[in-house]
Amino acid sequence: MTSPQTQRKRLLALADQLRAGKGLAPEQTDYLAVCFEALGRGEDGNSVFGLSYGQGKSESDENRRTNLRLIFSWIAGAIDPEGGDSWTLKKAFDDAAKLSQEPGTPFKPISRGALERAWYTPKYQYLKAVTFSSTDLHSPIDYCTLRET
Repeated sequence: MTSPQTQRKRLLALADQLRAGKGLAPEQTDYLAVCFEALGRGEDGNSVFGLSYGQGKSESDENRRTNLRLIFSWIAGAIDPEGGDSWTLKKAFDDAAKLSQEPGTPFKPISRGALERAWYTPKYQYLKAVTFSSTDLHSPIDYCTLRET
């Protein structure tokens, strides 16, 4: 499963890899061969490369998941007894929801109830990682190409 925003970041990373003269992994070569064949047969490039939203998916849904990944990461760090503040989950929910309402924080507003429901929703479990990279699914981190750094 991937999203258009994540796919754009991964394509930028692939461009950097090609520009740096690094070889492609067999999986990357196979993926590009399938995509180029589909393009050659007349399929839409955005669909072929996963850059358009399919049925039941939208940019607002993707932005919601990106916000949840950021907030969940913050919560996971706050409740981590080894590296975090060892807060209770209740305190972490309360503070994260409160922070999301304040201007200037990286969180988009979310109610405490919606945050808690999302935390326990099985389809969002993959968003609970404490750390993530720019090319992870629904990552809030922008990808900067080598030319941009």
